[in-house]
Amino acid sequence: MRIPTENPDWRVYATLGARYFNLNGSLDLQAPFGGYSRTASQGKEWVDEIVGVKARHRIDDKWFLDFEGDVGGYHGSATALGYGAVGYKWSQSLTTSLGFRVFYAYYQTPANSGGGSFRFNETLCGPQTNVTYTF
Repeated sequence: MRIPTENPDWRVYATLGARYFNLNGSLDLQAPFGGYSRTASQGKEWVDEIVGVKARHRIDDKWFLDFEGDVGGYHGSATALGYGAVGYKWSQSLTTSLGFRVFYAYYQTPANSGGGSFRFNETLCGPQTNVTYTF
């Protein structure tokens, strides 16, 4: 949904959606003697609803800035994303941009009857390039 702004150089949109996670992990322990071997694995799936905003600021006819952010989660889970980039419009159809993205995800289940629980906590970040061709 587009959010109206007074400045015509800004295009701002509200976002609403869901982020699906499918996480699987395993651990293998083996000793070089005595034939000792243990294996454990666990997997979790969950969905976090998200709300956010996406914006583009036109600097001039060729250059622009892109911004994106969202947050979500409930009942022991959380997720967030932040992104910023500078871009160039090569033609009516072709744009490129270079930016930086940060992504965070957290999930925890309560302890079970055996005293164990599952917890996932991850932050990923790094540069991102985009090439967009519009028909």
